[in-house]
Amino acid sequence: MPLISIKNLSKTYDSEGVQTPVLHGLSFEIKKGEFISIMGPSGSGKSTLMQILGMLDRPTEGAYLFEGKNITQYTDDELAKIRNKKIGFVFQSFNLLPRTSVYENIELPLLYDEDHLELDNEKKITKALAAVDMSHRTDYLSNQLSGGEKQRVAIARALVNDPEVISGCQVCCAVRKLDGDNYYRYQLRFDSWKDCLIARDFIAAKTGKAYSSPTAPYLFLPDLSHQYMLAS
Repeated sequence: MPLISIKNLSKTYDSEGVQTPVLHGLSFEIKKGEFISIMGPSGSGKSTLMQILGMLDRPTEGAYLFEGKNITQYTDDELAKIRNKKIGFVFQSFNLLPRTSVYENIELPLLYDEDHLELDNEKKITKALAAVDMSHRTDYLSNQLSGGEKQRVAIARALVNDPEVISGCQVCCAVRKLDGDNYYRYQLRFDSWKDCLIARDFIAAKTGKAYSSPTAPYLFLPDLSHQYMLAS
């Protein structure tokens, strides 16, 4: 059974009677352990699809099955709990709490988990920090970090709850700029969690492919002003 199954999914925004179609009849599956990149021109619906996959928005039509269950069957509160336990988010702008330590920023998802045991927090945070080579910055405040370090903390925060899915917008772009080849090492370390990684504009290599791995398909969302088909 796929981790995520999308069937004839569409999304239309309605603003004061004006309807703006964004996604049209998408169907695809994502298995556990896959690296998926969502690519396409501006306005093609990449962010909208990411929000739906991250359970931050709902489709207008179609079905989104997560672990075999349609998310439309859940209340907003139930979806919030699933997001906390099952999905780790890496935001493009990091979204770290200002003047708060690296440790406390990474701990945040654990504090929202009603079932978490506080005694386990330190072990989980230590593991996540080690995965992104930030153990030496545990007590630093977020405003004392470089751009690349902030993004690594954001990645560690996404990993700390051992989620099923890592969802990221331009994951590691700052790490790539500042740390060169280490960028690929950080990406490969996701595999130690055996998560599914879904990313917007993820590693658009010179070859035009996403992520140089045979297990890394990508979805290309066309500009909806043209009659292109979804490529996968």
